[in-house]
Amino acid sequence: MRILLVVNPRAGRGGAGRAARLATEALRRRGLGVRVTTTVPAVGELEATADAVVAVGGDGTVHHLLQRVAGSGLPLGLLPVGTGNDTARTLGVRVPRGGPGAMARAAEELAASLRGGRTRTVDLARADGRWYATILATGLDAAVARRARHMRFPPGSARYAAALAGRVRRLPAYTYRLEVDGRPWEFRGLLAAVGNGPVYGGGVRMCAGADLGDGLLDVAVVAPVSRRRLLRVAPRLYRGAHLSEPEVTVVRCRTVRIDAETPSGGWADGEPVGPLPLTVSAVPGALTVPLPPGAPAGLARLSR
Repeated sequence: MRILLVVNPRAGRGGAGRAARLATEALRRRGLGVRVTTTVPAVGELEATADAVVAVGGDGTVHHLLQRVAGSGLPLGLLPVGTGNDTARTLGVRVPRGGPGAMARAAEELAASLRGGRTRTVDLARADGRWYATILATGLDAAVARRARHMRFPPGSARYAAALAGRVRRLPAYTYRLEVDGRPWEFRGLLAAVGNGPVYGGGVRMCAGADLGDGLLDVAVVAPVSRRRLLRVAPRLYRGAHLSEPEVTVVRCRTVRIDAETPSGGWADGEPVGPLPLTVSAVPGALTVPLPPGAPAGLARLSR
């Protein structure tokens, strides 16, 4: 079995290189062939030279690889060493914390999953041709994603909380115009998020009920709120407890067209996707991921 490790050397403040070395050692001990690259190969090269691909980096690294492997059946493994690591959380992959020992354990788990050969398929979303795994952000949360991208401190997922803190002094509301499975919906809102998975922003469970196996998108919108109200509710976002708040509405659909005059456009997996309007569709079973040995099939079909 041939494994291609795609490494973002800047991820994890340089920790991605160490993670790649640990993964390479663990994979070779199990008799697997390994090649390491720091560039994302073209689709044809991937399919011709690898039986599985591993992203060693953060959500951005995974996002760029999704554009190559989605719909191909080529398994995509994750060794998360980024800022938010929300795609890993979405897929149930352990995010290593606690130093070199934790990273070594994560590398061993990844190697065991790939050597075991079992896979599952999960849904992806597609925004005007751009694949994503987590949540499409617009409005306030897109502004936070853009701000976090240019910050260097604090490290890790705390960066998103710091970016939010820098935005709460001004909370503009936008006029949104949505088409939800063809039905028009217009409202004034602070943000609208389109979730394939439940998590973004370093652990914020904005679309807490999203399921990667149901073939549907969760569209979460937040009505205009005061600064005080937002700060009071914000801690509940990490538990998904905000969904019971009266300012929050969630609908499920297969396709949504989203438009608003927001300066930040749409962001997904922590990456800019493009200006609004955007049309987002759920694509069932578009991504194949390795399944840890002994784990239940879970979200989707189990194969050998």
